[in-house]
Amino acid sequence: MTLPFLTGPSVMNEDDIEFIQILNIIKRGQKLVVQAKNSGLDTKQAEELINEAKYALKINNRETAIEYAKKCMLEVIQTKRRKDSEELRKEGALDKLTKVELRKKCVDLGVDPVGLKEELIERIKAKISEISPPGEETPKAAPESAQEPPPEITLEKKVEEDIKIAKQAEEEIRSETPPQTGPKPFDADVEASKVITGLSYLIEEQRADKIYKLFNALKKEDKVGFAISRANPKLIQRQYKVDITEFMWLTDRDLGGELRSVPPSLESIIYFIEEFIDKYPDGVVLLDGLEYLIGNNTFNPVIRFLRRLVDKISTTQCILLVSLAPETLDQSQVMLLEKDLYPLNYS
Repeated sequence: MTLPFLTGPSVMNEDDIEFIQILNIIKRGQKLVVQAKNSGLDTKQAEELINEAKYALKINNRETAIEYAKKCMLEVIQTKRRKDSEELRKEGALDKLTKVELRKKCVDLGVDPVGLKEELIERIKAKISEISPPGEETPKAAPESAQEPPPEITLEKKVEEDIKIAKQAEEEIRSETPPQTGPKPFDADVEASKVITGLSYLIEEQRADKIYKLFNALKKEDKVGFAISRANPKLIQRQYKVDITEFMWLTDRDLGGELRSVPPSLESIIYFIEEFIDKYPDGVVLLDGLEYLIGNNTFNPVIRFLRRLVDKISTTQCILLVSLAPETLDQSQVMLLEKDLYPLNYS
């Protein structure tokens, strides 16, 4: 039997489309949290909020899922602004900025960017005084009894609102992330600390190496691992000290004996991975051999297979690591993969 996702898109009803829209918002929120964490922001609260959004969607409470995804993205925006305001509160910090930089700060804070330098500084000071410093509570809204009841908002409108907030948050975080100035030393434990549960990562490197180190580092947190690898598990065990019982060798050879194997059949692989995820909803899944799968199945079925996995992972506390040597594919194919999996380039 061939699984539907391998043969092309099936007809979806409105309920399916709505579910996918909400799932995409949650995935967008997850990626936003990763970007915020990588830029040095405290994302503990945002991570908890996005996990609640995932759980709400899992039990089909869609309105709550949208609401918590929105709270997550707003939390990232507020955290970024609190950090900015803390920097700007420092004595003389605003005076050191150029007129162009001051204008940009005005735009970021939503105040008028036209005026003399002194005027811009005063506006920024007034605005950041409204933002609670880190560690202080944001002023609470008036009790609900003292407010007018909000107008009824459709689920479709809530989805549109979340998408707008996501775009705003992405813009703010993009301006915060410093440009890379060259390759940094790889520290598996540091990289593992940046990984967010429920996300799928595309590990880009010329040869699968750091993906195994990251896999081991993530398992230090008492997570169970499962790996499907193109390399002989015995060689991987010798080099990276992994538990061979967690591995399946991706090969079309019938091995027998102590080594478990799986052929380059997408139906078989999805069965084993989903079985693991259902048993260990906070585990770590590693897939090494994407190029081999594409060579045996062509690109389109493989990316549909990955999208199904990404969607499955995003509703759990699991983590998916997929290895790729980018130079083995067309740039357009790499870009498609990077849209669905969060890229970590270790080339």
